[in-house]
Amino acid sequence: MARPIVYDVTHLVFRMAAKAMTGIDRIDLAYGRHFATVTSERVLGAFCALREPHVMTAATLDQIVRQVQRASWEDADIATDASFARVRNWLYGKHLARERRQLVTPRLGTRNEVAARLWRLRSRARRAQRAIPRDAIYLNIAEHWLEYHHYFDWIGIRPDVQAVFFVHDLLPFDYPEYFRPGYEAVFRRRFETIAKHGTAFIVSTNVVRDRLREALTDWRKADAPIHVAPLPSPLNLGDAKTAAAELPEHPYFVLVSTVEPRKNHLLVLNVWRDLAALLGDATPRLVLVGSRGWENEQVIDMLDRCDAVTKHVLRTSRISRHGLTWLIKHAQALLMPSFDEGYGLPLVEALSLRTPVIASDIPTFREVTRGCALLLSPIDGVAWREAVMSYARRAAPAWQLAKAKTRPFRAPDWEGYFRRLDAFLTGLP
Repeated sequence: MARPIVYDVTHLVFRMAAKAMTGIDRIDLAYGRHFATVTSERVLGAFCALREPHVMTAATLDQIVRQVQRASWEDADIATDASFARVRNWLYGKHLARERRQLVTPRLGTRNEVAARLWRLRSRARRAQRAIPRDAIYLNIAEHWLEYHHYFDWIGIRPDVQAVFFVHDLLPFDYPEYFRPGYEAVFRRRFETIAKHGTAFIVSTNVVRDRLREALTDWRKADAPIHVAPLPSPLNLGDAKTAAAELPEHPYFVLVSTVEPRKNHLLVLNVWRDLAALLGDATPRLVLVGSRGWENEQVIDMLDRCDAVTKHVLRTSRISRHGLTWLIKHAQALLMPSFDEGYGLPLVEALSLRTPVIASDIPTFREVTRGCALLLSPIDGVAWREAVMSYARRAAPAWQLAKAKTRPFRAPDWEGYFRRLDAFLTGLP
């Protein structure tokens, strides 16, 4: 790695105060792990500041990554994962008090604790008095604070620095109705930073690459280098810590996603209400893994107040990657009914574990699953209900075929992913 790499850790530090890690958090953490372990003095960390970032050594970057890992509880042993234990007990049929069906999860750190970490981090960076090295590559993965242009104006006066941004998707432009009111304007400001200062870009699918080139046309950057790299599973599938007691007799499905309109939880919950009316106690269970997002009042009301749903559906948000691996591995199928996505990490996680997938028939999912999943219209509730019913028994021909359909899937691995990324960064002019 000939040129200095300056990895922006601002997002990682602030996510210590989050309730649970999202897909972007896990990707950012994976990047942080990679660069923190690169044995080179050319790798540095950066934290946003008004005039230019506070720059830190690779040792400090490694320390931050380790703190995030500890705070995130990602690596908790499955035997000590209380959230997973409660979900597993529920799947085994053990009674949970109704008011505790929706698992309450603490934050990864209080705001005061995070503020203290930030103060110590800034103090160390100021004392070091480092600047962005000449001819460096500045790498921003999580799009954090990009709407605040003044934090990134320094790039404009450093023509020797290449700014590389990971663009996860441009969905706020295409579907503003699925996001918080006013978020489209925020995202537009973020994209202005990306388009103005970015000299190269990273995306996870060809679908996003094509949409990004279209958006960059107005900035005369449609020919800028774009590295297309499908993301590996963050669950670390080579880890053997996923063994647990015998599997539950009652079949269950799993849906992994933040509860927000674009993820289409309402379709699945209405399917489960229909199944409860048809099957009664034989209704398969459903585990929702994800934090509350926004504009989800109908979904939360169904989870809290619809008896037909609350009997068969459980939501949790904070769970270790070992616990999540167990849940996905032993589910009848992973469900992902999103209206649109930039990638779809849960699909990769499930197919890597040879768990059948039922997902939306959208261009991104067609690219990611490569013919190894059942894809249905995200508005066809009847088709989703029939698919769930046909996958509810492992002896059923439909489930057997779905299981066989997962075998050709080959997920990218992190070692190869970062080897290709390093080659892309090294090859930038």
